[in-house]
Amino acid sequence: MPWQEGTAVVIGLSGLLITNFLPGVFNVVFFALLLLGVLGLNREKDRAARRVDYGNKAVLVTGCDTGLGHELVKRLDVRGLTLFAGCLSESSQGAMKLKEVCSDNVHVLQLDITKDEEVNAAFNFVSKTCNATGKRRIVNVTSVKGLVVYPLESVYSCSKFAAECFSDCLRREMTSFGVDVVIVEPGHFGGATAIVDIEKIRPQMIEQWESMSTELKEAYPKDKTVSNVLNFIGGDATGSATDVTPVIDAFEDALLSVVPRDRYLIGGSTSLVDKYKLMAILGPLLPGWIMDRILTKVSDT
Repeated sequence: MPWQEGTAVVIGLSGLLITNFLPGVFNVVFFALLLLGVLGLNREKDRAARRVDYGNKAVLVTGCDTGLGHELVKRLDVRGLTLFAGCLSESSQGAMKLKEVCSDNVHVLQLDITKDEEVNAAFNFVSKTCNATGKRRIVNVTSVKGLVVYPLESVYSCSKFAAECFSDCLRREMTSFGVDVVIVEPGHFGGATAIVDIEKIRPQMIEQWESMSTELKEAYPKDKTVSNVLNFIGGDATGSATDVTPVIDAFEDALLSVVPRDRYLIGGSTSLVDKYKLMAILGPLLPGWIMDRILTKVSDT
């Protein structure tokens, strides 16, 4: 059962139970809200079903050596789009795999986005290859941690908040040009990609601790600090979803829907509820002191 219908059924059954215990005036209010909810779900279903004619469309994807970018290219190749797969190294294992399994519609490019010369070369290649006009669309991936901040992750969260801010601003600036700017915010998927590797992170953590001043070392004892951080990061891997399909589905909708959403917050976890997504939703609703206690407890700082 699709999630829209499933949600509507749950709301309806809940309504039948609740109305047995509420006075008449509350019944009216509840059913009004229920009706709005069902209408909203139906509208979302209709929105998701409307796709652009993508037979002659092209998509540039960055970070295709591994993870989400790699999987997205394979998904869109099946759909028949022209793909430009930017890889950190054109000779990497992931890049070679794309060349092996994908169709001739996929062009694997050398693209380290931190190097201007590679960005310019990719831009020129894409421009010459496409040689077409039409409505553009930008889809940026951030993170649920661009919406809620946990202790020990200030630098990471700052980068994600910045990406959220940039994307929102860009969307408003591009409106007059007819360019959609969409944000995909994955939740608890750290263990489903290659982003969490404790054995690689551990020596980096120790090196960072060794470079701190004596005063900071006294405030943050080595064993406890390194252990806390690694345990917290390790939890991202052990408790996360093991399949990135929901994120790839969101990317596909963001790229191919006639009317994409502004943002897609995608929960992912081995538990019933993604704790990160839940905190992102509750954050604007709860008093700051409550969120502080919850998030501090979760990270055990």
